[in-house]
Amino acid sequence: MLQFVSAGQGNDVQCKSQNQCSTTGCGAGVSWINGVGANACAIADCTVALPSSGLNDYICSSCPPQPGQVYANSSGTACVSTSQSCSAVQNVIDSDCSLCNSKTPFANSNKTACCNSTASCSTATGLTDSICGPCNQGINQNIFASSDGSKCVNPSQSCSSTSQWKDSDCLICNPQKPYASADKSICVASSQSCSSSSGWKDSDCILCSPTAPFAAKDGMSCVNSSQSCSSTSNWTDSDCILCTPKSPYARLDGLQCVASSQSCSQSTNWQDADCKLCSPQSPYASSDKTTCVNSTQTCNSSSGWIDNNCNLCSPSKPFASADGKSCVASSQSCSSTTNWSDNDCILCTPSKPYASGDSNSCVASTQSCNSTSGWTDQNCFLCTPTKMYATVDGTSCVSSTQSCSSKSNWTDNDCALCTPSTPFANSKKTGCADPSVQCVGRDPTQASQLWTDSDCSACYQNGYRSQTDGSSCVNCLATSGMTNSSCALCNGTDDGDNQYANSLGACVSVDCSQTSGWVDADCQLCNPQTPSASSDGTACLSTTHQFILIASYLYILQLLL
Repeated sequence: MLQFVSAGQGNDVQCKSQNQCSTTGCGAGVSWINGVGANACAIADCTVALPSSGLNDYICSSCPPQPGQVYANSSGTACVSTSQSCSAVQNVIDSDCSLCNSKTPFANSNKTACCNSTASCSTATGLTDSICGPCNQGINQNIFASSDGSKCVNPSQSCSSTSQWKDSDCLICNPQKPYASADKSICVASSQSCSSSSGWKDSDCILCSPTAPFAAKDGMSCVNSSQSCSSTSNWTDSDCILCTPKSPYARLDGLQCVASSQSCSQSTNWQDADCKLCSPQSPYASSDKTTCVNSTQTCNSSSGWIDNNCNLCSPSKPFASADGKSCVASSQSCSSTTNWSDNDCILCTPSKPYASGDSNSCVASTQSCNSTSGWTDQNCFLCTPTKMYATVDGTSCVSSTQSCSSKSNWTDNDCALCTPSTPFANSKKTGCADPSVQCVGRDPTQASQLWTDSDCSACYQNGYRSQTDGSSCVNCLATSGMTNSSCALCNGTDDGDNQYANSLGACVSVDCSQTSGWVDADCQLCNPQTPSASSDGTACLSTTHQFILIASYLYILQLLL
């Protein structure tokens, strides 16, 4: 129960209703009587304790418990010494509010009521939602404290929110950070809205989307590359595809991104176009497409090849063919001048598929220069110019002075080379003879070099026999140049044998040196120019001589007559 300060009748208050002072108009729990003044009412006895609830301004004013406590607090449980009634709706001040209701200790922003703000609504700094909300509730929409706590503002949500931010709220809550981050969790001081679709730069991206802190090369978005999209080194495919989707691969040197058809780190399917992009210093794809090389021409070329390019384009075929039309897997450069092999020749010079005999070049022979059979002069000339003729049996090439197929001008040296099994030239030099007989250059004065019939047959041909003294060979088939001794040697000395030589050097059966016994038939055998035997058989006469004799005889006979 409240105790009163004054004793006796209370102060006059204007609460008469229908010209009566009653609990209905003035307040319950006390006794009301007419006051001293006109139309006034007063509590009958202030010594009587006031009720503990239901108090109002009439009761407190009529019997204030303490001086000045003339208004009932908002809950009607006590009388307080405020500057005006706790039910006042204007000019409300903080000190009154704290007395009227400790749960609403501050006057709202327009001084029309008390509110449950956590600080005075006249506070100019350090504002919070718990101040702005109660202070402005029902008055305006500025129910949230700005981010810096300097004023109350009207965004769609609290300036201390951690989600659902939008640009308009950010601008209201924090003009210094007027845009909502990409994930809408905070406001940021970017130079443009985080929902922009162009004009991005790194400084804005790192503010708007810390997980995608760099602006794409075209400025259309922010990306989570590992470095700025304006970098000039250290590029990777993953960064390129983020920063420059149209150039999604990092060049091999990492200096930029390129629009190749595959990653520059690939080891298959290379094309020249990709090599030029990925590796400008190695602009051509190798023949097997596994890498890029710094050749001076494309590895698809069909001409102009050099060793260096072949070694780069196709390491398994490191040398250029002699005509420069391809690369080959020879064991040495096709421009070599030594150490040639057939295998290298057929690769380097298909039109000259064999290595020369001295291995210094390739030749267009029809067989290997290492062959041991089948040799021809043409192949020998190509394979071994110093041994340009094929042996008769075709097993090798020799340095004879003429072809081993020659029919004249044979020498022992050529025979020894061309036909080692018959190393001597026959006497007519038309071929080579038995290896045991030396036909040319024999010295019949030497007993070991006397001619025999077999030697003559070997060195010349059938029909030759040796002179009895072994000094030479006689052609027994000759029809001229024969002598009596030759004819006798060849044909025998029996009667009837052609043992005599006639005037033409042919062998006949008549002794053409006889001085008697001539008959016409013998004359005709011995000398066709003197076919007639003289009348006395001592000589052979020509037909003209015979006519002269006859004419002379007739003339003499005429004279005698």
